[in-house]
Amino acid sequence: MNYWVTSGYHVRVATGSPARDFPYPAPKYLSEVLRILADGAEHNVEEIRERILAKFPLTPEQRFLKRAGYPVTVFVNKVAYAFARLVFHNAIVDTSGRGGSYRITDHGRNISRDIPHRRKGVRPLATLHSRGNPDMKVISDRRSKGSLMPDEQGIERGVRLFTHLVGVANRGEAVGISYNGFIAFLHGVDEFREVAGRNYLPSDNEATVRIALNITFKTGGRKEVSRSGHSIRAGMDSFICNKKSPFDRPARAWLSSRFSIPYTREQWLSVFPDGARRLITTVELRFVASRQ
Repeated sequence: MNYWVTSGYHVRVATGSPARDFPYPAPKYLSEVLRILADGAEHNVEEIRERILAKFPLTPEQRFLKRAGYPVTVFVNKVAYAFARLVFHNAIVDTSGRGGSYRITDHGRNISRDIPHRRKGVRPLATLHSRGNPDMKVISDRRSKGSLMPDEQGIERGVRLFTHLVGVANRGEAVGISYNGFIAFLHGVDEFREVAGRNYLPSDNEATVRIALNITFKTGGRKEVSRSGHSIRAGMDSFICNKKSPFDRPARAWLSSRFSIPYTREQWLSVFPDGARRLITTVELRFVASRQ
């Protein structure tokens, strides 16, 4: 796999595995983010990144390493992964609503206190970061049976889907995907029932939105989507809608106190107007899934 290394105005391609080109796996930053936020104060993303770099230093080339075709560096992407995983598990909260600043939750404090005591003789909190480590099982990547959270390949499919929908929207098409269709696509199956062993329920909406926010972070944040002189800062969640015509977003989506939306319903309708909205087709989804 190719990775772009950017330094100043010079760009070259670095080949090889992520493990060789970048020294730290994404889960390594999970406990460090919790440690930084453990004081209960609100911290902005730039400060958190700098403190992570102080703890886990990188060479200039490692810091500016980019995966070919991705708009952000590997380092920024891996930190965003940590934010997204911790937000998904309600360990931290996005206080800006746009991925700009974070604060730890009571649940996050409990995780922080509990990790060092999971096993006799475990290492300090800041070193408990590897994927599959039982000390981090509360926020591990491993999916339990019926879990809606996809694996890393599923998240990558979501990144491709979000990028595709932003491009389509900016070409003047109001295309979305249903809640159940979104989860099925991420898991590489045709029906939601194949993921959860049951039909999609309204109570699944919160987890679905959390996954959509995860994908938004992985893509580098919200993207501007415009139509007829109107624009919004769209996330993956902006494209998820009811599966039946007129493919609207449920009323409760605008009333949630858990997720901050940086636009109003009226602004959303100016970009995704009534009468113009449609669901993405199976053919389109296959095309998105096949892209690398």
